[in-house]
Amino acid sequence: MSTDTTVDAAAQADVGMARLQEALGRLSDGDLHRAHRGGGWTVAQVISHMNVATLMWRGDLERLRHDPELTFFFREEIG
Repeated sequence: MSTDTTVDAAAQADVGMARLQEALGRLSDGDLHRAHRGGGWTVAQVISHMNVATLMWRGDLERLRHDPELTFFFREEIG
């Protein structure tokens, strides 16, 4: 992956996160804990899942950085 590609991907991620943060800032605490009327996860659960998945991915990258010969990750570890 080229440096330009990485910089572009990071910029796109920053834009997406800014949009998400702006949207979440408009929600009340009650809204965060309300699921869709058909069921499913609440907004708070989705945000928590995103946070945990990010932490696990960072951990995987660290493992790979310290062990370049690593050839396997559990599917659950990569979100």
